[in-house]
Amino acid sequence: MRHDDDTWCDGAGGDTPGVRCGGNCGDNCGDIGGARLSPSTRSRTARGRLAESVAAAYLEFQGFELLDRNVRDGPRELDLVARAPGAPGAPGAAGPAGWAVVIEVRYRASVLHGRPEETVRFKKQRDLARAGRAWWLARGHEFGPLRFDLISLTSVAGGIDLRHRPHFLDPRAERYFRAGRG
Repeated sequence: MRHDDDTWCDGAGGDTPGVRCGGNCGDNCGDIGGARLSPSTRSRTARGRLAESVAAAYLEFQGFELLDRNVRDGPRELDLVARAPGAPGAPGAAGPAGWAVVIEVRYRASVLHGRPEETVRFKKQRDLARAGRAWWLARGHEFGPLRFDLISLTSVAGGIDLRHRPHFLDPRAERYFRAGRG
C-alpha cells in the first residue's frame, strides 16, 4: 500500500518501492479505506472496488494519471482508464509517445482454482475491446494510442501479490469486432 511519502510497503516492514503489502510496518498497509482486501469482505462488488483502489494507487505510484473509473458502455464496464507516463500532456512527459490505457482489474482470494488473469475469457476480452474503443473514440484519442493492461491481485500470506501485464489485449484484433460468437 502506498504511504503518504510515496513509498510502498515491501511486506517486511520496510518502505521500499514494492507491490506486496504485508501490513508489518504498523501503518495498516493491508487496509484500504479501513477495509481489508480479503474473502471476508462483505460482497463481491465491495472486494472488486477495493481491488480497483489498490490497482489505482499502484498505477499512480508508477506515474499513471487516472482519467476514469468504472466507465459504463451499455452493459460493459471499464474498471480503470489512465494516461500512461510519457503520454502527451502528462505530468513529466518525456516526449510525444504515450498511451491511453484501459486497465482490467482482477482479484482472487487464492490461486487454488486458478490465477486471476485466467478469468479473462474471450467474451470479457471482446467486451473490453469494444467498450475501450468506444471510450477512446469519444475522448481518449487525445491521450495517444489505445492499449489494454491487466492488473491481477491475489491474497497471499501476509499481503497481496500484484501483477501488472501491459498490452495484454490487442485493440486492433479483428476478432473482437466481428458479429456473432457469444
